Amino acid sequence: MLADPNYTPDELTAISAGYAKLLSESADVLQDLKNVVNVTGMSLTDAERLAVINNAYKSLLNYRNLVNYYTRKNISVSLPAGKEEERHRPGAGSLRFGG
Repeated sequence: MLADPNYTPDELTAISAGYAKLLSESADVLQDLKNVVNVTGMSLTDAERLAVINNAYKSLLNYRNLVNYYTRKNISVSLPAGKEEERHRPGAGSLRFGG
């Protein structure tokens, strides 16, 4: 993305902030998971421990899906801009479908 000329520096900053937020929230879930695995961190029954682990799994899966969605959306913003730029390049239309 950094090398993509279709993004402005402000857009890259906003994209970076979005990824940083998702990463930070994922790290919080991992910290919770670490506390559950560490026996001295919390006194839970096995059932409670498994419930926390299951919730952490669901949260991390959700964050992974959000990152995938966010990446696809960011790419979809760049692609039309790139195609628009290509159309305005001299000679770009001559090789397409007889145009």
